[in-house]
Amino acid sequence: MRLAFISAELRILCEDENKAIAKFGRATAIDLQTRLADIIAANTVEDLIAGNPQIINTGEGTQFALDLAGTHRLIFTADHTKNTPRTSGKRIDWPQVNYIQLIEIQQIHER
Repeated sequence: MRLAFISAELRILCEDENKAIAKFGRATAIDLQTRLADIIAANTVEDLIAGNPQIINTGEGTQFALDLAGTHRLIFTADHTKNTPRTSGKRIDWPQVNYIQLIEIQQIHER
C-alpha cells in the first residue's frame, strides 16, 4: 500500500525508532515498526491481519485502527486523491483501499 502522514511530527515518530521509543516505550515502538512494515507489504487494507484491525466510526466518517503493544493504536484513513473506493451505501470500501494516510498514534485508556 501507499502511505502518507498527516504531519511531519508523525512521520518522524514512525521513521525514527529512537524517537518512538522515547515517546511510547520499546514494546510499542517495535510494534509500530512491525505494523508499518505490514502496511507497506499489503496490497490493500484487507491484507492487514495483525494488530486487531478495526473500523472506527467518527463524526466525520470512518477510520481504521491497528493495535500496538501496550495501550496505543495506529489510526489511519483512506487517502485516495480521486475515487476513494465506496460501497453501494457510500461507506469506504476498506477491502479495496490501497492508499492511506496515518493520522495519529492514539492512547487507548480502556485496557
